[in-house]
Amino acid sequence: MMDTDRLAELIDAKREVLTRLRQFARRQVEVVAEEDLTRLFSLLAAKQTLVDELTRLETELNPFRNQQPEDRVWRSPEARDACRESVQSCEAIYRELLLLEKQGAADLSERRDHIARQLDGAHSAAKARRAYGHEAATRPAVSAFDCTSD
Repeated sequence: MMDTDRLAELIDAKREVLTRLRQFARRQVEVVAEEDLTRLFSLLAAKQTLVDELTRLETELNPFRNQQPEDRVWRSPEARDACRESVQSCEAIYRELLLLEKQGAADLSERRDHIARQLDGAHSAAKARRAYGHEAATRPAVSAFDCTSD
């Protein structure tokens, strides 16, 4: 097997992993909108497996990064073109993936802030109820007013 065959295999595998990560990122946006934390955690765990696979592939690609592309020997010009197209596809998928991840992070932050405001409102309401309850407990009881004249 030629080095370039291995390079093409790794690039194709990377494209496949990035494609799957993009699918998960799209689902993540939907799950956050649905506020389904159970599904979100399952999805994040599955994504982590793919991120680990992507990291492994990137490590295997490292030796090729030091090579000059024009010095590589390919089986055919078509094989070189196919690999180039796969690299371009990886780059496009990666850019889209970054946008989806940013959107997901923004949606999660917005949800977190909304929950924080709700909790703060509930805390303020409870504090006010306690204050009024304390005031009522410390006030003397109102006695009946005697309207009779002496």
